[in-house]
Amino acid sequence: MESRASITSTAAAAALTATGLAACLQTGFYFSRSLYVPAGLWLGAGALLLLRRACAGRRMAAAAGSAKGAGGRRYAARTALAAGETKAARGRPHAAGTALAAGPALLAALYAARLAAGPLSAQATADALLRWSWLAAMAAALGCAAAHPRGRALLRAGWGLMGLLLAASALAALYGLLPLPFAVLRTADSGIAASGARLGGLLQYPNTFGAVMAAFVLQQLLRLAGLPATAPLWQRLAAALPALPYALCLLLSESRGSWLAAAAAWALAALLACGETRRRLCAASGLFLAGGVLLYRRLMQAELAPAPWLGLAELAAVWGLALLLALPLCQLAGRGPRPTGPGRSLLAALGGLGPLVFAAGCTAAACLMPLGGSEAAGGLRTSLSTLGARQLMYRDGWELFKEAPWLGQGGETWRSAYRSVQREPYVGAVMHSGWMDILLNLGTIGLVITLLWLGLCGWNMLRNRSEWLAPFVVLLFHASVDLDMAFGLYWLLLLWAAALGLVHVVPGSDRQSAAWLGARLASQGRLRRRLPQLSVWQPLDLLSPAMPSLDVPPSDPLSPDVPSLAPSNVLPPNDLSRNEPSAAEVSHEGLPSGELSPDTLAPVMPPLNISRDALRPAVLPSNPLSLDALPPGMQPPAAPRDALPLGVQPPNIPPPAALPPAALSSRRHPRPHFRPGPFSAAGRALRKPAVCVPGPARLRLPTRLLAAVMAAALAVMSFGSWQMHRADRLYRSALRAAEEPSAVHRLEKALALNPLQPDIREALAERLGTDRSVPLLRQGIRYNPKRPELYWLLADAYAARGDRRAAALWTEAALLDPFDPVKQTGALRGLTALTELKRAHGKGQEARKLAKAGMDLYGRYAGLYASVQRLQELRNDRGFRLTETAQELARTLAVYAGEEESAFSRLASNRPDFNRRSRPLPL
Repeated sequence: MESRASITSTAAAAALTATGLAACLQTGFYFSRSLYVPAGLWLGAGALLLLRRACAGRRMAAAAGSAKGAGGRRYAARTALAAGETKAARGRPHAAGTALAAGPALLAALYAARLAAGPLSAQATADALLRWSWLAAMAAALGCAAAHPRGRALLRAGWGLMGLLLAASALAALYGLLPLPFAVLRTADSGIAASGARLGGLLQYPNTFGAVMAAFVLQQLLRLAGLPATAPLWQRLAAALPALPYALCLLLSESRGSWLAAAAAWALAALLACGETRRRLCAASGLFLAGGVLLYRRLMQAELAPAPWLGLAELAAVWGLALLLALPLCQLAGRGPRPTGPGRSLLAALGGLGPLVFAAGCTAAACLMPLGGSEAAGGLRTSLSTLGARQLMYRDGWELFKEAPWLGQGGETWRSAYRSVQREPYVGAVMHSGWMDILLNLGTIGLVITLLWLGLCGWNMLRNRSEWLAPFVVLLFHASVDLDMAFGLYWLLLLWAAALGLVHVVPGSDRQSAAWLGARLASQGRLRRRLPQLSVWQPLDLLSPAMPSLDVPPSDPLSPDVPSLAPSNVLPPNDLSRNEPSAAEVSHEGLPSGELSPDTLAPVMPPLNISRDALRPAVLPSNPLSLDALPPGMQPPAAPRDALPLGVQPPNIPPPAALPPAALSSRRHPRPHFRPGPFSAAGRALRKPAVCVPGPARLRLPTRLLAAVMAAALAVMSFGSWQMHRADRLYRSALRAAEEPSAVHRLEKALALNPLQPDIREALAERLGTDRSVPLLRQGIRYNPKRPELYWLLADAYAARGDRRAAALWTEAALLDPFDPVKQTGALRGLTALTELKRAHGKGQEARKLAKAGMDLYGRYAGLYASVQRLQELRNDRGFRLTETAQELARTLAVYAGEEESAFSRLASNRPDFNRRSRPLPL
């Protein structure tokens, strides 16, 4: 019968795999609306589990209290603690899950604080709060799944399924087998694509797609290099099969940043690998890179539009040849000669520099060899163009960071305010640096928390020399220069690699000991199943003094060189799980008394060398062997059989022969192989063997309160996620509705469900009258103080009522988006119409003031255009210009204001400060 931990980890891994596949199909969860349903499900499930945990803790404390009152206060409390609470502790999340979930939970708390303080975009901050809460739940589930061998196996399978889905769908769309309209980015701008086409796959963004493919191909190469020479053929073939498609997708993404990040991560992995694994890694990497470059050149010549059957034939030929050569090449590389003599140190030094040289050569080949002629110049122009655009973003982003350096300004700060701070009219609504985006959203505090969280995860993976370190590093490196962190799939893959890397043991590091342990357990498996399950704190070295102690951790159960799985109660020291089987879970029926002799137990159980002091709290009445082996002074008081809880009652087994007293261990500082968690019940009992267990009210109340508070918070966020999902569906159905009354009704209902969404307010304000739209838009400006569209609509509403406050609102809209010629010209048109209206009603003084305000607005507009024209290298992606209509309207306003032509000409000579407001808006 499977344990509860195994079932929990299996269910968590299956749910995580389903979520990961859904993220691949939903554009990587880039859009916030695609995350509402999975976040609602995960947060709701987390709330239920926490509530169940709080209620279970209360029932457990009540059971312990009743056992103490029935008789034998000290012994019954310790028995209930060791038997019941140790079993409950097995279902707790893995410690790695707690460490992984701590970072997202802290960032979610910062977003909640920023939402309460008033961000630039309330809706974006609420979406960020929801996203990071979902990531915390995913991290906890990943840690729970990775704590068990079966869960780790399913997580590995889920990782492979996501990679195969992304690569297979992209290549199928490329060869015309699958209709994906946005899988291939086609453009005539050589600054975006050197050959006119780039592969983006299901993510629809080539740069992030390239980074994700780099993570998958590195993990696959390391997996292939880590397999021993005795691994079965099917395992080596399965490890080599997806490598070429991943490498081809990486090259076709044409992402220079992904190529450089992959080369850096590959060099780090090669330097950390041993000699045999390093040689296999270099051989497999060179072979699959050569095959990928060959296919890449053919596809680039066809501009990513190959003939379907001919292209598929070429792909199959190169793929099959690479697979045929990869397996024997890795075998030969693993059997490389071992130098001896005086030249050994020199060859060892050259071997350490070899990965760096190989990485540099691969990077140069990937960047230059596939291109030729004008395409090489186009590739160089692409790199310089994207680098220059990022420098402009970083410069303007730094100025925006200075406005709130400590706690930031909330979610999507750059998207909300970049138009008001940009110095050139470039297009970039998303910051092309994940770290800069975090700095703008959460300030220095949020960036420090993120760096510490990810740095600790990476450091632990580096200490373990995990094969998952390379995917983790390549994702982090590329996110520093692109918008990868805007994808929910990116964070999911990052957490996935971290969860497997924190508990993973590099295949081959302890291969001999693991193989010996597997063979030993396989030979004694039947006898072990017939033995009673002893407590993990018993003096097992008494039973087997001749067996050597296992000081090395067993390898990964999935490693092919291990014949059988290790028992569930033998854990590696670097595995963070401390789940011990309780004595109440093992049946003792039908066991002959003769099988409890020391000679029978000796070849099965390893020694633990536990001291006498550590034995006192862990002796259970279900094992009379341990009770008889202890001296009289260490035996606990007897308790009536009927007073014990159900499932802890001892079986009727006759005691065995007494053991010799010389077998008792004399170590005062034991290091048991079974180490309970610091917060587990067995750990508390082991640390305080002579102290009575506190009462349930003092021990369990803070834990239950914390679980209840967290459950309530998750339930509120889950409810809010479903509300946002319903509002988004109503909003989109209203946009498609042909009947105007039904559209207004749906928009009103959507706004009631989600009052933070500015798109709903704008769509509803355009369909409502002036009197109803004014309070609606004013409330929207309080939620989004730097959204120019709201100011524009409110200015139109005021102008329709003849209110002169429209002039200040048009001016503010122009200040928030100065490089939009449509808004600048529209503001001048509105001010001219309002001036003529005031003149028609005989309000000449008000008309003159409005005309002067229009002239000031035109002066800023013309001065900005003159300063832009003076720039030699200008990125005018938005098509900023001074329109002829604006010039005609300015002349009309000059006449209304009583200005001369010279004054009108003087307005374009200087550029006023667009980022300074002279007085508060009269809202």
